Amino acid sequence: MIESMPSNVITPAFGSGKILVVDDEPRNLQLVGEILRRDGLKFIFATNGLDALQAVREERPILILLDVMMPDISGFDVCKALKKSDDTKKIPVIFLTATSEWSGAVEGFAAGAVDYVRKPFIREELLARVHTHIDLAATQEQLRSLSDQKSELITTLAHDVKNPIAGIVGLTSALTDEFASGEVNRAELSLILKLMENSAVGLLELVDGILDEARSKKLGFDQELPARDVAAVAEHLVKMNALQAQKKLIQIEFVLTSQPKIRVSRRMLTEMFDNLISNAVKYSLPDTQIVVRLKAAQNLSKGFRFEVLDSAPVIAEELRSALFTKFKMGSQKNIKNVSSHGVGLSIVKRLVNLLDGEVACVAGPDGIGNLFYIEIPILD
Repeated sequence: MIESMPSNVITPAFGSGKILVVDDEPRNLQLVGEILRRDGLKFIFATNGLDALQAVREERPILILLDVMMPDISGFDVCKALKKSDDTKKIPVIFLTATSEWSGAVEGFAAGAVDYVRKPFIREELLARVHTHIDLAATQEQLRSLSDQKSELITTLAHDVKNPIAGIVGLTSALTDEFASGEVNRAELSLILKLMENSAVGLLELVDGILDEARSKKLGFDQELPARDVAAVAEHLVKMNALQAQKKLIQIEFVLTSQPKIRVSRRMLTEMFDNLISNAVKYSLPDTQIVVRLKAAQNLSKGFRFEVLDSAPVIAEELRSALFTKFKMGSQKNIKNVSSHGVGLSIVKRLVNLLDGEVACVAGPDGIGNLFYIEIPILD
């Protein structure tokens, strides 16, 4: 395998930026290499099918120019092998073939090739096909990335909207029960209405935040966020989740030893905190206690630490890191009526990363329950 000198190298958005040229004739390799070099393209050589497969694994080329007729493995078989692997199937393959050999165009396309070039090579034709398929592959990769981002956004927004709506539904049910009892407690009624108002305000802030973010991107500027009272957000979410916790006879204790302020959206704080608290309620055993703490950071010079200590079965150490992966859930053994889609903690992880923070799960004190914590730096 011989590598060219990198002259005026093109760096695409995917792959190694190299073109793999496979041919058992040194003269053909020299000719193709000279054409690519003069056009500023970076390339590597392989002289047989086995070396080609190894080169693809090691170098991850952006395009393969592949001879059809080779002594050990034919170009058709090399192409078929590449298309069977998820790691290499997206790499475009252009067959190099003599006019007398190319009676099997259908077989070549069936093997997974995107195009072919006849020998002897015409410089303009070869380069036109090379650039066309590099551009097409890059465009397809960008479209896949946009599709993944769209899917991620929809999942996040659905999760963002679900929690406050669920809270409003629960509060409405509590309000209905309060009136049905015939004995209306004015203090409880006032508390329920206040929580409903806060949940509705949270939803409005969510929508406004999305619209403001879209507007800022369109106009090319970022709006300065006000300093947010972290304790106020945490306290509201504790009260919201306390209603669901009461159904399982679970008490939530809120311990506040720090009152930090940070310039982030309420939506981000709500998403991070609420996922941890609601998960604790969801998975903790009935008639137990959950402790929520907001205090100074332990692992950062300046910042805050948000902790939730649940009363759920202890999560095995080897499974803890996987909890923050999308669609991964902890054990639901002995936990009844649990509805989870396995996306909440992955959203927490993504948001914490955006804020250059840390999120983790460790065993609770004395091996009882699980302690989830978030540490977020506060910049001056």
